[in-house]
Amino acid sequence: MSECNFESELRAVMDGLSESIAETAAEDLVGDCRTSGTDPLVVLSQVKHVLRAAVKDVRQRRLKEARAQYEEKRAQLTKATRAWPDSAEERHNLLAQVFASHPPATRMLTAQYRDFDGLEDEDISSCLIQLAALGFLDGENKDPDDHE
Repeated sequence: MSECNFESELRAVMDGLSESIAETAAEDLVGDCRTSGTDPLVVLSQVKHVLRAAVKDVRQRRLKEARAQYEEKRAQLTKATRAWPDSAEERHNLLAQVFASHPPATRMLTAQYRDFDGLEDEDISSCLIQLAALGFLDGENKDPDDHE
């Protein structure tokens, strides 16, 4: 049985059950619970828990998707940083090379001082991370005025 058929059949069974329950009088449902030795309040609590979990799952779907996209981008940046030169001087040269190739890139960075020649190695790494996030280190030509 294919996955699609299984899901549609399961959905049909669940729809049938929910219709049957919806059409049954509340007193009959409570009586059925008591007859089976189940406390109706326990069943009510379990149903509320399931419904709350379903609502929470639906509400957090976008958050989960955004988190997955964030983790993917973070992994890409981590991969990009592994390809960076090992020495501070080579990283400084890489930054200078990006600025020479893409002069508008300097406007896109947030740096306390705009004299990029005097930056510490940590600041150079931070600038490279920002440039990688903007696509300047993977060969993309980003237009600083392009707000997609």
